[in-house]
Amino acid sequence: MRTYQRIARKNETLPNVDLSKATKDEEYLTTSELSQRIKMAPGSIRNLVWRKTFTEGVHFVKPSARKLLFIWSRIEQWLHGVSHVGPQPKSLINI
Repeated sequence: MRTYQRIARKNETLPNVDLSKATKDEEYLTTSELSQRIKMAPGSIRNLVWRKTFTEGVHFVKPSARKLLFIWSRIEQWLHGVSHVGPQPKSLINI
C-alpha cells in the first residue's frame, strides 16, 4: 500500500483523476452511505469496484489509499442504465 509519505520520499506522483466533468455541487457518498441509499450491501459495492463495473474517475474518486467517495449523479445514471464507459452488455434474458 502506498502512502503519501512513501510517495513523497520516492518522488512519485499521485495518479491524476479527471474531475472536469464533476461540478462543485456534486454529492459524494462513502461506501456505507451509498449502501444505505441504494439498499445494497457494502461488500457488494466493493465487489462492483473490484470487478471494474464502477470506474475510478467516473463513478468514484479515491482521496486516500483506503477511502472511496462515490459520485452520486454517476451512480444514479448507472442505476438507470446510462453508461459513460461504453455500451451496456446485452442481457442473457430475452424480454
